[in-house]
Amino acid sequence: MIKGYDIFSSVTSVETLLHAYYRASKGRKQKSSTLLFRINEQANILQLQSELQSGIYHPGTYRSFHIHEPKERVITAAQFRDRVVHHAIILASESYFERFQIYHSYACRKQKGSHKAILYALHNCRKYQYYLKMDIRKFFDSVDHTLLKDLLRRLFADRKLLQLFDRIIDSYEKGPNSGIPIGNLTSQYFANFYLGFMDHFIKEVLQVKPYVRYMDDFLLFSNNLSELNNWKRAIEDYVDKTLTLRCKEPIMNSTTNGISFLGFLIKPKGVFLLSKKKKIIKEKYMDLKGNFVMGKLGEPSYVQKVTTLFSYIEFARSRDFRRKLV
Repeated sequence: MIKGYDIFSSVTSVETLLHAYYRASKGRKQKSSTLLFRINEQANILQLQSELQSGIYHPGTYRSFHIHEPKERVITAAQFRDRVVHHAIILASESYFERFQIYHSYACRKQKGSHKAILYALHNCRKYQYYLKMDIRKFFDSVDHTLLKDLLRRLFADRKLLQLFDRIIDSYEKGPNSGIPIGNLTSQYFANFYLGFMDHFIKEVLQVKPYVRYMDDFLLFSNNLSELNNWKRAIEDYVDKTLTLRCKEPIMNSTTNGISFLGFLIKPKGVFLLSKKKKIIKEKYMDLKGNFVMGKLGEPSYVQKVTTLFSYIEFARSRDFRRKLV
């Protein structure tokens, strides 16, 4: 594993912090926290740089709220200035996280994403007779702080960067010495890295070829049920003893019966929308249409948002659904 040295100086450069500020502002330019930061943009950037370089920077408090898509979750949002720091960290360290990932891990990575994960699952669905679907119970809430810090020290050797990682990890707890906030950009990379060790175990020790993971949802394929059972037991044991996590009850079935994965139903003949996904898309479309009719949304913005909404599902067999909706 190639270790990252002297990354902290890149994190704290004015150029990186400015770039991070622009990234953190994307889609949030009218938010009060963004506007307040922008009033004294240069001074705020230099203040962050000074706090980081002197070692006195500490993350602020979090704000929590519930979302209900695709399932109810609690999102924990950092203060805007902390979001800038998170983006600066990822700008400087992303390439190191990326090198550690296996090819068929699809979350939080450039040129990947849920659609490509689903299409690769479809490829294997057509090739194999059986599948094993697994995911982690309360994954983000269960990440062990001490273990995460130790694992990060296998990838990075920059002492100041690791100290900054430690402060961010310690700024939030869901349980004793555990839990990372779903809303942090750094959490997404930490979580993906944490499960990357499971990926390497599955690919290199178990030597599983047909495997796909999107964050804590993952699929294995085989033409042999006994092989899938052996893999299941080995993975559960590894996740429990090595990563101190717990797997949910796995699902093992024939691929012809379909696989519910990332909000879609995957069958050998194609990808279909699940009923709950249809309901979510319909509600979003009706909200957009209502805002357009009431004049709260201009026509160009309305068209752009509807196009984006439908492009998310057009790769699935959803033409009739979209036509009926419109």
